[in-house]
Amino acid sequence: MSRFLDEQSEYLMDRNGAYGTYPGRVADNNPRGILRKASDHYARPWTSNLPQTHSFASEISEPSTGCGLFLDGFLRPAISEFISVFTAVFLFLHVNTELNQRHIATVHRISILALVDAISTLTFMSAFKTVHLNPCITVAQLFSLSTSWFICGVLFLCQLAASTLAVAAHHVLSKSHPKVIAYNHDVTNDSTLAIYNMIVVQMIGTLFVVVCHLLSSVTLSRRSGSFRLGAFKENPLCLFCAVGLSSMLNLLHSTMDWNPLVALALSFFSFLSGDGEAFTSLYLFWLGPIIGGLLACFLFRMLFTNDERRMFKCGESSPNEAMC
Repeated sequence: MSRFLDEQSEYLMDRNGAYGTYPGRVADNNPRGILRKASDHYARPWTSNLPQTHSFASEISEPSTGCGLFLDGFLRPAISEFISVFTAVFLFLHVNTELNQRHIATVHRISILALVDAISTLTFMSAFKTVHLNPCITVAQLFSLSTSWFICGVLFLCQLAASTLAVAAHHVLSKSHPKVIAYNHDVTNDSTLAIYNMIVVQMIGTLFVVVCHLLSSVTLSRRSGSFRLGAFKENPLCLFCAVGLSSMLNLLHSTMDWNPLVALALSFFSFLSGDGEAFTSLYLFWLGPIIGGLLACFLFRMLFTNDERRMFKCGESSPNEAMC
């Protein structure tokens, strides 16, 4: 409707983003209403400066300096990561304990736990935009050049602290001793084959999650400094499905969900309780997720990214071209 403005002044937005009054139509010598010549030119609002929807990601997408840069690029992402990881880990442990006490069937328990992981991930990704929740996502963000190494290190430390405190809080409230994460296998099958199956399944599940996260995130700032930050920008439905599938695959082969931080925190408290072999098999629960995360990062930089982060470039193509 903006094409057929009359000759009166309208409240429109100029190129500088300010609202003002100016003639809605330019140089029209044909007063025949909507039956006008095709060569006539009409004024339109500048759509490039229309107001955008308010969100956490849009707040920090603009360049900041001084205190604002520290708040938006460091403090808020760190606090958001701590809150998200603490709540997600605590909810998983709490729901798992409650289901075990009620003697819920294994298939139903796995389905409920996978749904809890997917819902908590969906909630925090939609609310905070910058959280990773999983160290494999942090590693992928680092190697895909979406987030600076400094911010990735800060988020990883927040994840370790939050998961450790979540396990401690659950231990105090439930008055139970933490159990080391274990893999599931039938006594009639070889345990080595069960471990290989678990690692492959964890790798596939993490691959799904990391690819969905990388494809749905955008770098909020192109600064060369230490506060380059990636944020979630797309519909989180794909990540919801990926996390639910990954958690279910992990729980079918072990007692760990999609996040290896749970295994690390439980092993740490088991070691403090006197179990000297708590860290012996911990690498088995990190090997598959780390390989899956690095493989997802390699595929993303080789095939899916369309800017200067592409690993293999074909000629001098435009940074906005998706194909060579």
